[in-house]
Amino acid sequence: MTVTGEHNDVGRRAWLALAVLAGTFGIVMVSVSVMNVAFDALADEFTGTSEASLSWVITGYTTMTAALLIPAGRYADTYGRRRVFIIGLTVYTVSSILGGLGWSPLAVILGRVGQGAGSALVTPTSMSLILSIFPSTMRSTVIGIWGSVGAVAAAGGPALGGLVVDHLGWRWIFWLNIPLCLLAWVAATIWLDEHVEESADGTPDPLGIVISAGAVGLLALGLTQSGDWGWGDFGTISTLLAGAALAVVLIPRCRRHPVPVLDLGLFRLRSFALGNVVTLVFNLAFSAMILNNVLFLIRVWDYSAAGAGFGISPSPLSAAITAQVSGRLADRHGTRALILPGIAMVTAGFVYLTFGVGTEPTYWTRWFPAALVFGSGVGMAFANLSSVSVSDAPPSRLAIASATNGSFRAVGTALGPAIVIGTIGGATGAAAASRFDTVWLIAAAFGVAAFVLALRLPTDDAHR
Repeated sequence: MTVTGEHNDVGRRAWLALAVLAGTFGIVMVSVSVMNVAFDALADEFTGTSEASLSWVITGYTTMTAALLIPAGRYADTYGRRRVFIIGLTVYTVSSILGGLGWSPLAVILGRVGQGAGSALVTPTSMSLILSIFPSTMRSTVIGIWGSVGAVAAAGGPALGGLVVDHLGWRWIFWLNIPLCLLAWVAATIWLDEHVEESADGTPDPLGIVISAGAVGLLALGLTQSGDWGWGDFGTISTLLAGAALAVVLIPRCRRHPVPVLDLGLFRLRSFALGNVVTLVFNLAFSAMILNNVLFLIRVWDYSAAGAGFGISPSPLSAAITAQVSGRLADRHGTRALILPGIAMVTAGFVYLTFGVGTEPTYWTRWFPAALVFGSGVGMAFANLSSVSVSDAPPSRLAIASATNGSFRAVGTALGPAIVIGTIGGATGAAAASRFDTVWLIAAAFGVAAFVLALRLPTDDAHR
């Protein structure tokens, strides 16, 4: 499928393909946060398993996704993006069945790890396929649609999870994926065409793939487990150091190998290098916000899991609306023009929550306005960061560029909850409010850092 020229050259099949790709990305992004509200239900069923062991239901997904994103992108560019996308969707579906059966904690954990592997295959291929289908003049619009689905799915995961757990049970978090995945699988075989770049260089470095997966996986593992192990624990420190050591080893290998797993040349592009750094810092604040907000409503305002999920729902809804508008505006005015106010709005929301929300529930007058502000900011920044990060990538490197951006996003997503858990611990009630305020201030500080870095992103004329 080739679509060139202006907007009117885009046919119905391209839009159907976009629906499949964005919808599947939404499915895997829900899994980033949906299990957070199911954790207590799992602990109640598997009473003989420690919480540290059960935490792998959450961290296993994030770790596996982060570890495999870059290798998945490299293989997709080389052997076919549609092929890797469908393989990832199949892995995710089978893993959902395993998790739903969940006859033991190990089975549930393996199901989640498998879902993470499927997510790693789906995420970069879905974005790169979209970019290869639509003309560059529509890049921000279509990535805005793709990214808004992902942002809404990630932010809305707790609401969906709370509803499902309260009314159907935690296993249905897995079961509900299956018909959606099967529908996406059938649609993908019908509406997606294979896309392999003729300039692909051949088989990627197999040892480099192992080193890359180990480096990112260990870093993600150390970050996600730091809240449970403790930042000063030997396990946390050794895991992070091992990941950093592998990353150091990977760089010279990528410089020497004719087909490196990571294309270091992409980092010479200012849009790519800065876009990824801002993505990491922004997603740290974003993921901290999701977990901190849910836990605040449950532990301080005494909401139920479902109530907390719906309590944060204005954020993903406003993000969905804003993302659609911001994508079209970015095609006209540039992504930077939307990223900067988006990050500023998210940061302002954090500051407002820190000083404007107390221990007594005041949802409509205090919480609701803040939720709309930072939700709208997420809608403006989330997808446009993905767009600017790959804006200068050559066609033959779209999947690896998207995968690298996804890895930066995954590391940020892992670090945010680690900060929340490490700061809040098991504190509940009004006495815990100051700890939640601390997390919001930390998130605001990272929001300011992301804004300052984003000021150096290229303007529209510089990267189009």
